[in-house]
Amino acid sequence: MSYDGANIIYGLYLRVARLNAAGATPVDTTGMFVSDGMVQLAFGLEFTDGDEIEKKNAAGKVCVAYKAPDRLKRLTISSLEICSPNPELYQLLAGGNLLTASTPTVRTVGYQAPAIGTDPMPNGISLEVWTAAVTADGSAPAVDPYSRWVFPRVYLRQSGDLTIANDGVGATFEGYGLQNSQWGNGPSNDWLFDSSRVYQWARTSTVPTADTSALAIPTQT
Repeated sequence: MSYDGANIIYGLYLRVARLNAAGATPVDTTGMFVSDGMVQLAFGLEFTDGDEIEKKNAAGKVCVAYKAPDRLKRLTISSLEICSPNPELYQLLAGGNLLTASTPTVRTVGYQAPAIGTDPMPNGISLEVWTAAVTADGSAPAVDPYSRWVFPRVYLRQSGDLTIANDGVGATFEGYGLQNSQWGNGPSNDWLFDSSRVYQWARTSTVPTADTSALAIPTQT
């Protein structure tokens, strides 16, 4: 059966998972966060230009002309914008520390930036985004009404300004992504396709549930 031609709209959920040094992620909920607070994700592909060689003879005639193919270098993420300042999500995306209180209950109360001069995210993270599918008549497809996007190894840092004003405070992150053959079936062991390229997407019938409670996310080692 051919592709049904549905388009892609909305960014419904973002899932971030911590990676180990090899690029694998544990099949559990430790070090993983699902959010419905993504404002946008803008990404593209960066290429290295192939060498171009041209040589002319003494009469000005081109005697050698060659253009090497451009090569894919990496994924670029120009903007991952988050709607609200969630400490667990900030820490998981770009490192730093969680600030916690012990009374009246143990809970996360804030966030602390990474230390100057350190690499806060040496292993990177994986990103997954769920979007909605829509047919030409504006309805959801009867089969697989969502799309799941997989970015198996991404390195992010906070970019732009955090503005404290008569408005909500959000944050924007930027960075790059690489191939990762170790991501496999993902943190929930439910991705059914190859996941080794800088990004891939596939239609799906389900979406995750956003986290509503604080997670104790460990420091990356």
